[in-house]
Amino acid sequence: MAKNMIRRFWRGVMVLCLAVAALVAPSQRADAFGGATIAESRALGTCTVEFSMNATQRNAMVFLTSSSEVGGEATYTGGGRFNGYARVSVTALNNCGITSVSNLVHTGPTTDFESDDYLGFTFTGTEGGVVSNYEYALKGTTTTAVQVTPTAAASDVSTLSSLSLSGITLSPTFDPAVTQYTATVASNVTSTTVTAVVTDPNASFAIVDVTGMTVNLEPGPNTITVEATAENGINFTAYVITVTRGDPPPPPPPSTDATLSSLTLSGVTLTPDFSADMTSYTATVALDVDITTLTAMVNQPNATLKLGGNPLASGTEVETTLNSGTNTFTIEVTAEDGQTKKTYTVAVTRPQPNQAPVAQPGHSGGNAGQLVTLVGGNSVNTNTGTNAGLTYAWEQIDLTPGVPVVVLASADEQDATFTAPDLEPGANALTLTFNLTVSVGLL
Repeated sequence: MAKNMIRRFWRGVMVLCLAVAALVAPSQRADAFGGATIAESRALGTCTVEFSMNATQRNAMVFLTSSSEVGGEATYTGGGRFNGYARVSVTALNNCGITSVSNLVHTGPTTDFESDDYLGFTFTGTEGGVVSNYEYALKGTTTTAVQVTPTAAASDVSTLSSLSLSGITLSPTFDPAVTQYTATVASNVTSTTVTAVVTDPNASFAIVDVTGMTVNLEPGPNTITVEATAENGINFTAYVITVTRGDPPPPPPPSTDATLSSLTLSGVTLTPDFSADMTSYTATVALDVDITTLTAMVNQPNATLKLGGNPLASGTEVETTLNSGTNTFTIEVTAEDGQTKKTYTVAVTRPQPNQAPVAQPGHSGGNAGQLVTLVGGNSVNTNTGTNAGLTYAWEQIDLTPGVPVVVLASADEQDATFTAPDLEPGANALTLTFNLTVSVGLL
């Protein structure tokens, strides 16, 4: 009885001392403490944990000061044995984040606590965000030691490196970063087997609400969720696959749209303005416009084009020379069904280049003192085949000495006139020479 009372009294003293002990920073190395007693406080997990070991009293204890001071002890007692570590309130320890608590005792052949005997305990806890394995041990009656062995934190990788369903093609192709997929199977496919591999070998995966790897497929959409859980048990990634069981709907019938969505010719203004339903167009360009680029685009992507009977990809630019006269472009559109067709035509007129006109002068009358008419109306504009558009210029030439100069009226008109000079009786006939110049526009 006295012995038990002494032990309880000593424990009470230790609790009082530990309550005011200074908080020691986390250790990532073996720390040696001289003497036969250890009293230390650490912030582990969510609790403040106090440790005490006493070689003289031959015991080791741990207390949770923030959890009603529950704990346990490993005590060397007389009779040559060690008491086992009493795991008092393991739930309280776990709630603090302290796990894997175990006794650490050894006794030699005698009943005395000798130099090769030790006692203490080991556990796993989180200190300063680092998960470590801790070992508090008391050896012999003169030496104490604290050892802390760091442990790498558990991985937070929660992805799959591969995922497949038997007999099913996923859309899109599997990618660890993509979590949503779809697939369609025939109505006679009633089940599928999931095969998955986790990226981190210490991670795990499971199919939500399914036992095993085989999933039964009901008619219509089926949602399969494969959940990968990281080693730390916190991070997870859910891959969701929607598998629709049943024959896919028939494809829509091929389009009968054989229209153009646009039709342009560079440097050319179409008349009327382009409209998909209007198939005939005209245009006139100036003489100096001798090249145009035609671009036609189909309204329905699967329709095809031909320009002048030659296949043409929609939207392709085609450069074409414009000849004098009428240039006709024929664009044929064939719908996706291969039967429906529509033909667009564009007639572009470019004028002929100017040709030199032909002057054909003549005259009427010719007696002395009479009015003489110089006639230019028989001249020809070779661009039109008539005298339309011609300009005229009359002038008297071959003014040799003795030849009188006459005054021309309307010298810039088609017909010019002058009065023939008088001649002396018996004089020889007089020859007057005139030049007619005709022109049309610019050559």
